[in-house]
Amino acid sequence: MGRRVDARWAIVIGLFVASCAQPPLGQQPPDDWPPGGPNSHRAVLAPDRVRVEPPEVRAGDVVELHVAEPTARGRAYALERREGDGWEVHYYLDEGTWWYAGADVAITDDIVTDPVVRLPIPGDAAGGRHRICTTEGECAPVTIR
Repeated sequence: MGRRVDARWAIVIGLFVASCAQPPLGQQPPDDWPPGGPNSHRAVLAPDRVRVEPPEVRAGDVVELHVAEPTARGRAYALERREGDGWEVHYYLDEGTWWYAGADVAITDDIVTDPVVRLPIPGDAAGGRHRICTTEGECAPVTIR
């Protein structure tokens, strides 16, 4: 029993630490949000950590983002499009909804630990090479046809 209580405290502490990285409720995320994520040079493709299924989709489809190790992470994800030599955020995604990057929306500081998250691809998303990034800056490639 003592071991189970210790594991619960580890989860609570992990969730608290992860929630500290989120922008305050009702505020626009800063330009470098999420930390190490979409607007940061530290965001990297991490196929061993995250992957998108299916890897090729059409605008309006729903994808599944698979996370290798279910960890506490912020709820919003970034859909970035390859622009020249870099990546540019075009949308933020959440289960069942999306919004344009730069839109005046409140970012919730919910935490998810699910190993699979279903995310909508916006119906007006341009075709090309994209990636979906977690709040930790781990990205998975996806091609929109």
